[in-house]
Amino acid sequence: MLQARKDSTADARQRSRDIAETLAYAPDTLRSMTGPDPSAQPQPLAEKVVRGTGVDLVVVYSRDGVRCTHPDSALIGERVPAPSRPPSSLTTHTRDTSQGPAVVSYAPVVGGDGTVAVGIAVRQVEAAAAQQIPLLLAAGAGGVPLCLSSSEAWGPGFVEGSVAEHG
Repeated sequence: MLQARKDSTADARQRSRDIAETLAYAPDTLRSMTGPDPSAQPQPLAEKVVRGTGVDLVVVYSRDGVRCTHPDSALIGERVPAPSRPPSSLTTHTRDTSQGPAVVSYAPVVGGDGTVAVGIAVRQVEAAAAQQIPLLLAAGAGGVPLCLSSSEAWGPGFVEGSVAEHG
């Protein structure tokens, strides 16, 4: 179970990092942030990314911490909780968000003064780990008959003979 959760968390970290970095490098992200209505273009894109990738949130915000996008449209135009300054490089943290605890990656918008934050809720990480448990149990249970059938195929004296030869 711990290994499944660790793997799911690692997957969430990598997916959120990849998506945040991709959006931070996209010319449209910078162009939309510097346009007359900073939420007009990135909000539909953020919603499409959420639907298409299974992440829980995509938030683009300015250097001053003002949200250009958010899953809760009432928070667009509001400030993000500190720290609001863009990170100097891609970073990932587990933290509380408006969507609950999440693995969140922050990427500085290339050529601009803003940040892209992409988060995957911890509940989603835990659900992915829970889905792996039946597979792990089935794999473990499948090994017992395999071992038994293998020893039968070699014959009852195989193990004793091997021990006598090497022991």
